[in-house]
Amino acid sequence: MSSKEIDDAIRAAFDRSGMALEESARAKLTRYCALLETWNRRIRLVGAAEPVVMAERHVLDSFLATIDPAGGETLLDAGTGAGLPGIVVAVVRPDVRVTMIERVAKKVAFVRAAIAELRLTNAEVRRQDLSAIEGRSFDRAISRALMPPATWLAQGARVVRDGGAVGVMVATREEIPPAVAIAGAAPVELSLAVVREITLPSDGAKRVLAWFGVTRST
Repeated sequence: MSSKEIDDAIRAAFDRSGMALEESARAKLTRYCALLETWNRRIRLVGAAEPVVMAERHVLDSFLATIDPAGGETLLDAGTGAGLPGIVVAVVRPDVRVTMIERVAKKVAFVRAAIAELRLTNAEVRRQDLSAIEGRSFDRAISRALMPPATWLAQGARVVRDGGAVGVMVATREEIPPAVAIAGAAPVELSLAVVREITLPSDGAKRVLAWFGVTRST
């Protein structure tokens, strides 16, 4: 697989979906996908690493997470796997500080290599479990598939500041979990704030990102 094939696939995915991607960001994401394809031959990081799959199901899908963060915000990507959506956010939004956590050592090694290869000064990866994070130190938290959506919503809220947001990535709007209130010593209310949706050009599959605002009672 050549870099040109990957670049063409990313360009086509964004053109056909109507999403805008700067040329400099596309160049870095092409390098990221090429690195992912190389590593994936030796250690399984993603299920498939063909150009169209990487362009649409990894890059375009993750691009939804770049739209809403404000400049200067911090974002936690929990269970990042091969760096998704964290790497895409860090590339497209250099004004957002991205922390990725992952339990599997080989995946952490890959993400660390990708950060170095792309010279992403606004990104870091840690070999860490979500349960080990203490405090509410992030403006936003997101996860692609770490746990069921409703479970992630509650767990993600634990590490997000008051006024922050938790992102839930699902395949359809019907899978968006209901807004909830979490009782406890510091009660939390989670309310649906923004829903982003795209259609993958090659097969018409939907991808949805729902941001839930976090409000803490004092």
